[in-house]
Amino acid sequence: DWSSDVCSSDLLQVLSLVNRAHCRMELGNVSGAESDLDAVEELLFGQQWLAIMQGISFKQADWWAVKARVRNTYGDRHGAMEACRQAIEGYHRVGGTWATVRAASMLGLLGSLLDEAGKEQEAREAKAAAERIRKEMRLPGWLGRE
Repeated sequence: DWSSDVCSSDLLQVLSLVNRAHCRMELGNVSGAESDLDAVEELLFGQQWLAIMQGISFKQADWWAVKARVRNTYGDRHGAMEACRQAIEGYHRVGGTWATVRAASMLGLLGSLLDEAGKEQEAREAKAAAERIRKEMRLPGWLGRE
């Protein structure tokens, strides 16, 4: 049973905390980012969001992208790779320009993680997919990078 007040309140909380987690990671505040992810995880993934709320699918992919960077910072390569894959899948499901740019970023990170894990072929494939996106979209050098 959806109340528009609860729905809009939950949506605002989800959007705010995922955005703040992303910003905290950019500023090097890994524990703060992780705290924000933990605070919103149940709400973001435990609710049945209405199909018209496309922003939620995008935020779920963003959540996974920040999680990948947190796990990577903590040296959890396996966790970081799984989170990258979840983010990439989410961005592909959402589609659109910004989702594709963010997918390229996650493909680049996944490629680096696979390189570190000694999975050279998979790493090349991920990096090549990221580069294809950058070229097809004619992105500036810094956009869509890990």
